[in-house]
Amino acid sequence: MAVLSERGQMDAAVTEAAVYRPVRDVMHAPVITIGQDAPLHEVAEMLRLHGIKRLPVLHGGRMVGIVSRANLLRVVEGIPEAPGRGTRRTGSPA
Repeated sequence: MAVLSERGQMDAAVTEAAVYRPVRDVMHAPVITIGQDAPLHEVAEMLRLHGIKRLPVLHGGRMVGIVSRANLLRVVEGIPEAPGRGTRRTGSPA
């Protein structure tokens, strides 16, 4: 598993020829992940430590979602998620 980061997207967008490059040329691997039962302070520490904005969430070795800095800020500030946000699951129809 690998993640295409925002930085990778920007680096790839620098040239017109980049649209023909495969994702593997700009993705980051190995992927930094966290388990779904990890405490939120651990999520915050992982995001800070690795300088990333989003963290894939695993359960039983499978990706079940993504947690972001924005998700954590909403929890800290007590702001509820907008309808349809914050509960995205991989493999589910949109």
